[in-house]
Amino acid sequence: MKSKKLKKILIVGLGPMGRSHFLSFYKKNYLIELCDKKTSILPLKKYQNDNKIRFLKSIPKNQTYDLVIVSTNSKERLSIIKDLLKKNQIKYLLLEKFIFPKIEDFYIFSKLVKKYNVKNIRVNTWGSFLVDNLNMKKLINKNVNIVCKLVKGSLGTNILHILDLFCALTKKKEIFFLEKPVKIIKSKRKGYHEIDAELVVYNKNGVIKISADSNKKYHILDIQNNNDNYYIHVNKSLMCTLYKNQTKRKSINFPFAKNFTEPFFKKCIKKKENFKNYDIISKISTEVLNFVNNKTKRNILLT
Repeated sequence: MKSKKLKKILIVGLGPMGRSHFLSFYKKNYLIELCDKKTSILPLKKYQNDNKIRFLKSIPKNQTYDLVIVSTNSKERLSIIKDLLKKNQIKYLLLEKFIFPKIEDFYIFSKLVKKYNVKNIRVNTWGSFLVDNLNMKKLINKNVNIVCKLVKGSLGTNILHILDLFCALTKKKEIFFLEKPVKIIKSKRKGYHEIDAELVVYNKNGVIKISADSNKKYHILDIQNNNDNYYIHVNKSLMCTLYKNQTKRKSINFPFAKNFTEPFFKKCIKKKENFKNYDIISKISTEVLNFVNNKTKRNILLT
């Protein structure tokens, strides 16, 4: 009997996020290639004797991958993707946020994936995942009013996740920023920036006010919809919990990459889930970049 061919995974960039994605696939039945030219590959060296894991220091050539995960910093992401697509065939492509540092990069990327016929492209965000898995789409439709309090100093890091959630709740892809001051603060990642602001973003179906001043260790979303009030506690004790009118409705595990990526990918290839969210996240990303760059008069690099 012919043995089943193993799915082949490539992870480029082995910082904390890349390693988390790797742990999701490790011990499952995959061929895994890990690529990083820097010393961040060292924490994974203990796996080097596993015959289903291969370490690379440069982008491979003439390979076909079922899934490629690009978890590098945003500055080098576009050049790496160009190299990958030019030299290999890719069926599914997973990108980390903040996707690209410049708006023109989004247009270049769009042309690249059309040229190389890559149709399944996803950005690793958790906003719409929470809406789907907390069963909120049927509860909330229009006239959504959200107050979002993020953990202090984490606005830039989490804004794509939150706006992804907002668009999923309001069932609208467009967003508009109200004029608000934006302050640039230092990021933990060298060469990148965080932002501090009290943002107001809206579309035809709702409005969301976002700030990063909560001294709690988890994010809080207060959602008003018609006569109902919902709270989401995001990543409290590694869980996400939905309350309706002060009554606990549902809890789910926070979708950390090490627990989430492989099961979600498996569902996608079986057509049970949609792997494609790049279009809406890229639209949100360019709106964020436009707004922040216009308000600060600088081209800053968000993580």
